[in-house]
Amino acid sequence: MFQEHALNILKQHNQKITKTRLRILNQLAEIKQPLNPYELIKQSTDSTIDITTIYRNLELFEKIGLVHKVQSLGGYLPCTHEHKECSKSHDIIICTSCNTINETHIDSRTKTLLGLSQGPVELNGRCNSCEQKN
Repeated sequence: MFQEHALNILKQHNQKITKTRLRILNQLAEIKQPLNPYELIKQSTDSTIDITTIYRNLELFEKIGLVHKVQSLGGYLPCTHEHKECSKSHDIIICTSCNTINETHIDSRTKTLLGLSQGPVELNGRCNSCEQKN
């Protein structure tokens, strides 16, 4: 599903669909936790992909809303929202118990009231599943 959306988004932005991009997108589709470029290259089955290529593609994917950079963890995750609704600026909630990461949207009014930055915000707390266990 992610790959299908990714291909459509690449086409909408007039970007080439290369073998390298497909390999990176396939890797991203499988991850559950954010990975940095070095972790992606380490997991890659293609030894011809270099780190610069990974960085450039991740920057492009972030720019067009395919991935989100999780600053506090130094890695990238695929966007899980429908791309027709994707604002490219999702806020991220990281569970401090199970490390689950969820995308959400905090409206700008709420951010202003709470004194949060207007860009993407990363929050740490406990997810509903972990809260219910205790």
